[in-house]
Amino acid sequence: LQKYPQSKQASDISMRLAITLDKLKERPASAKIYRSLWEASPNAAGREHGLQAAIRFAESSKREDIAAGAELAQEMVERLPNDAFSTAIALRGFEQWNRISEWAKANVIANKLLAKNQPSDAEERRALLRQVAENYARQNQHANAVANLQQSRAIRVDQEAHYQHISRM
Repeated sequence: LQKYPQSKQASDISMRLAITLDKLKERPASAKIYRSLWEASPNAAGREHGLQAAIRFAESSKREDIAAGAELAQEMVERLPNDAFSTAIALRGFEQWNRISEWAKANVIANKLLAKNQPSDAEERRALLRQVAENYARQNQHANAVANLQQSRAIRVDQEAHYQHISRM
């Protein structure tokens, strides 16, 4: 695979290797193979490989594996068209950045998603805006937190959203 990465059989052999590594419970190694398959075909046709890599990276408890999965998700969001799949992978990346307390990086991917007017479901969008506001508050960026809470309250107002909005002001 290293000597002839462009050969016709390389992707087939890589798939077999990834499946074998999965059976051996070597998830991070398998994730790296799936990521290489995504990088060989970074489009809608190869997106399933990227998703499989992100899933396997997320199964790890190591910070560097979780970060690799989140970075892969962010890369996929930038390269894929704006659809439900890219929304789902972006939310996966957002969750993984939050999991390792990288709130600024989580907000970067969330803001890219919000700029694309995703998620399209109002309640999902509201929940994302509230989580982004919480991430900003953790970084003592209360003005940004308030702005996101205002957007969240524009979708639907409840007691908790009102309380959070007031406490961040």
